[in-house]
Amino acid sequence: MIIRLIMSFLVSLFLMGNLHSQVEIETKTIKVELEVGADKLFELDFVPNTAVDVVNPKVAAITLIPQRKEINLKALSQGRTNIRLRDKSGHSKLVFELVSK
Repeated sequence: MIIRLIMSFLVSLFLMGNLHSQVEIETKTIKVELEVGADKLFELDFVPNTAVDVVNPKVAAITLIPQRKEINLKALSQGRTNIRLRDKSGHSKLVFELVSK
């Protein structure tokens, strides 16, 4: 009986330790408005992963320059899209909410 209680206690401690070790990563959001055909260069405070999530690639194109920690956004057509950047570890770091007119 005592061994079961000790084992339950140890399992509870292990599970609580794992829950507390998970860290929520904050993703910064930047709102951008561009005229169709215009572009804008942004400096980043991290080295981006080369895999970028563009919700609607008909609205915006991106050019990554990882070695300089930069991204260039270009409005291709009218509309809205989100562009998510991740760091080298795959963590979401930055979302651009782009509106092109």
